[in-house]
Amino acid sequence: MSVRTVAVLLIGLGLAALSAAPAGAAPKGKQYYLSLGDSLSVGIQPGPADDPGHEPQIVQTDEGYSDQLYAIAKRHYRNLTLVKAGCSGATTQNFLHGGVNVSGTGTCTPPSVPQPYASTSTATSQMAYARRFLRKHRGRVAFVTISIGNNDLDTCLVNGQLDVGCVEQGTKEIERDLTVIGRALRRAAGPGVPIVGTTFYDPYLGLYATGGASGQSIAAASQTLARSINTKTVIPAWQANGIKVARIDEAFATYTPLSRANADGVPVAVANVCDWTWFCAPAPVGPNIHPNEVGYGVMARTMWSTLRGR
Repeated sequence: MSVRTVAVLLIGLGLAALSAAPAGAAPKGKQYYLSLGDSLSVGIQPGPADDPGHEPQIVQTDEGYSDQLYAIAKRHYRNLTLVKAGCSGATTQNFLHGGVNVSGTGTCTPPSVPQPYASTSTATSQMAYARRFLRKHRGRVAFVTISIGNNDLDTCLVNGQLDVGCVEQGTKEIERDLTVIGRALRRAAGPGVPIVGTTFYDPYLGLYATGGASGQSIAAASQTLARSINTKTVIPAWQANGIKVARIDEAFATYTPLSRANADGVPVAVANVCDWTWFCAPAPVGPNIHPNEVGYGVMARTMWSTLRGR
């Protein structure tokens, strides 16, 4: 049985178990799920949107973690509405201050749907929008999710090599900015609104399968870096502001030793990245770091479990 098949079965079992869980107390009237962050929050995949994985161009889909988490959560929250406010290509600085994204060419990378903020300045940034939304809808926000910081590191793979200096600089930016983001979101939302921030999975583990001997070396190095960044930087920054941490890294088995293989002889951590993202897909679709529908489902279930305290 392939890893993908097992993942699909687990998704089915997980959703069945969660659907049996009693809904928590909820205020009457419309409630909101506010989804913030980068391309993961808007469900980016290689196109086309109605059947991803056949075109190199990236598209926004309705299979992202926000969409799948919403599908689960609306069974438990009355009149829940999804507000998808993420910005594809957003870095932590872009989130806070608008301006250029990870590509250095714009504010939100197409094909993000038009956002309710310009993202050209601090006053029109995603952070500013989130503050206004949370304050305007006090008492009606069911929960908030955020995935941000991935793009601060995505440019650090250069010519098949990890740029250590880039990683160090990106990590410093993440540490500085996540603390600011977390504090601002908590103040705007108030103490009672659950906020879930994610850790990072490691897409570069896919190089173990696609990059030959040098790829295996890079994969091993990236695994070590991912553990350090998540445990020493991302998790403490979120927790310092009372933000729940969805351990996407653990859900993807990111730190499983590369010596531990599945029945097909592929390291478990590598197989998960190859089965749950488009990184190992052949050109022109891959390598693409974004999850596929199954991978986004893994993220959604992990975030839901975090929200429910499991």
